[in-house]
Amino acid sequence: MDKKKVRRIVAREGLIILGIVSILYCAQVFLFPQMHFSAPKYRLELTDGKIDYAIIGPEYGNENVYTKEFMRKMFHPSSSLVAKRLEQWKEINKVGIMRASPVNSWQKSIMESLAFFVVSSLLLQTIVIYFLVSLIRFIIWAVKTLSEK
Repeated sequence: MDKKKVRRIVAREGLIILGIVSILYCAQVFLFPQMHFSAPKYRLELTDGKIDYAIIGPEYGNENVYTKEFMRKMFHPSSSLVAKRLEQWKEINKVGIMRASPVNSWQKSIMESLAFFVVSSLLLQTIVIYFLVSLIRFIIWAVKTLSEK
């Protein structure tokens, strides 16, 4: 390979990385603050024989909601917070609860992964996206190469 081809490859990869960083930065400024993550949902078996659902949301304070610690509290509420929220639910609805069990575990794990990606550093996001883009480009290149006669 001559120097000109190497420079072109480096320039192209650099532009791809700059494009990814620019898109992720704009997403962090404009898109990510608009995202709403689903808190854990509990299936409630009531004393009157009916079934209802309750979402156990975290305690909100003056803290930034886009931190790893806040997301951890949201997706893994403490047992005392769950008990507090269920007591509040009973007071509002005037019905007793026989049993409460979490129901959206697979949705919760997907939302948790997405939330931790959103609150991770721009460098980590760039590395992950660049790896995925490179993998896709490699697959396309390999298919084209193998389909040539």
